[in-house]
Amino acid sequence: MGVTTNLMSVLPCTRLTTKVNMKKILTKLVTCKWTIAAIVVIVGYLFFFSGKADAQEIAAKTFVDVEVGQYEKRIDSGSYASSEDSLYYKVGADLPIFKAIGLRGDLEYVDSDTSELYVSVGTTLSTPIGALGTGVLLSQADGSDDVYELYAVYDLNVLDVFTTQIDVSIDEDQAGVVEASVAQLLVSKNSLDLYVGGGLGQSFGYADDYSYTLGFVRAQYKALYAQYNYLNNDLSGYAGTNDAWEGTLDFGVAFSF
Repeated sequence: MGVTTNLMSVLPCTRLTTKVNMKKILTKLVTCKWTIAAIVVIVGYLFFFSGKADAQEIAAKTFVDVEVGQYEKRIDSGSYASSEDSLYYKVGADLPIFKAIGLRGDLEYVDSDTSELYVSVGTTLSTPIGALGTGVLLSQADGSDDVYELYAVYDLNVLDVFTTQIDVSIDEDQAGVVEASVAQLLVSKNSLDLYVGGGLGQSFGYADDYSYTLGFVRAQYKALYAQYNYLNNDLSGYAGTNDAWEGTLDFGVAFSF
């Protein structure tokens, strides 16, 4: 799972011109039963229940996040994944079920040398001592076996100053990652938001377990954003930094409605 940020501002109209391999995207979507199931659940929920619920309550609780951009190197659970300079497309939605219980769905497509698709569906529970989330994540990549993971997330807002998060994920081979992270809105002025954060993580159950430290700085002006990531892990090869600090830059557009 890794350090994640849903840092989005609303932009009424954003037009992008990018080269998208629609054939690869459609092939991935059609062959992914989890994706189809998630879309059916979300669309069915919105169609049958949104009109019956109180309009003001739904407006206050239902959010859709969209992000389109480019990774210099995609970071997943403290290690590098995907090819360099890969385009990515994300969409996620928070849907209310009861007062404190919700449904969260996310889909990400990465257009790299080997196209990748990540789909997660889970539930959220808001409590006086923080927010809890559990779910299932499916990862697909050309030429690789599908990977299914169970994950759990605990979010805690500390004195309305910063947000801490603990993530635990485990796959069908009983390998996974535990991470503790923190994120903070540092400056917000004239539609410009500056966020800082980072995390510490440790893997378990792999042939070569690893630990990592990750920091980031993200600047967002309306829907436009740039994020600098600073990673140190003890992996070698493409996925690692070999116990050295390495910086990467991501940029794109991100908004919510």
